Amino acid sequence: IVRRSIDLCPIFGISAPTYGAGKSFLAELIGMVLYGREPTSTTMPDARDEAEQRKWIFTFLIGGDPMVLIDNANLEVRSTILAKVTGTGQHTDRVLGANQQATASTRTIWVLTGRNLQVDNDLADRTIVIRIKQLGREFKRPRHEMFQWAAKNRESFIRAGLIIMMAYRQECGRQNVSSLVNLKSSRRPQWDRMVREPIYWLT
Repeated sequence: IVRRSIDLCPIFGISAPTYGAGKSFLAELIGMVLYGREPTSTTMPDARDEAEQRKWIFTFLIGGDPMVLIDNANLEVRSTILAKVTGTGQHTDRVLGANQQATASTRTIWVLTGRNLQVDNDLADRTIVIRIKQLGREFKRPRHEMFQWAAKNRESFIRAGLIIMMAYRQECGRQNVSSLVNLKSSRRPQWDRMVREPIYWLT
């Protein structure tokens, strides 16, 4: 909801032990709630080809994609450049097909999906992994119905998220403290203050 107001944000992973558990579907629903459309979907180039990965990532950054879904990353995810761009607010690189450089904001939400998803050491402390189980058939709904539901209710979801964040800051002010939860600080202080702490406080 507040990604554009936060300089650094974790990568989000969605993992399940089997195929067909709804990993990509969950990411697409999140995109529908946040932006009213499905996220840009892609697959990751070979980790051994760093130049290709650089061009691939910078294409999304320079294009201003708010959310990118890296789908079916079923092997261990390795990417020095992805670790780099998620650790800084801006990234400068060469524009594809041109002999010039450009600087782009890195305030993109990156989502990885994969069966038994794993990330390497460079990405481990930058990634929050959601682990889901395959849903029983009695809980499933047609895809188009779920997208319609998400689009219809996105305003309510966004309002609820903002209310949680505002309520947390107000309670901090009422108690005259900077934080209401005892959490070890991460490398992302804005994320901690605006998202991580309110969620822990709520739960």
